[in-house]
Amino acid sequence: MAPGARYQLIDVFRLIDEGKYWFSARSRSVFQVVRVFKLRGQPTTEDEVEAFILCGINALTDAHFIQRVIQWDDPKCVADVYGISFDGCP
Repeated sequence: MAPGARYQLIDVFRLIDEGKYWFSARSRSVFQVVRVFKLRGQPTTEDEVEAFILCGINALTDAHFIQRVIQWDDPKCVADVYGISFDGCP
């Protein structure tokens, strides 16, 4: 586990494999990626974007960990933030 990370990536990968995930802030994830692809002249569907995001998550390593952040001002809702370029996109 990356120092400071709340969740182990191996658990995240397992949950993705089991289909146990959701995009809690679609405007900051799926919709933002759709927008970027359109700007690059590569319009794509939400399903394709979700697959792209999940592939990017599965490419993460502990070395990509940046920080832990609290979501929605709720200390029980913590997100691990990673930085990576995947398929030419950050």
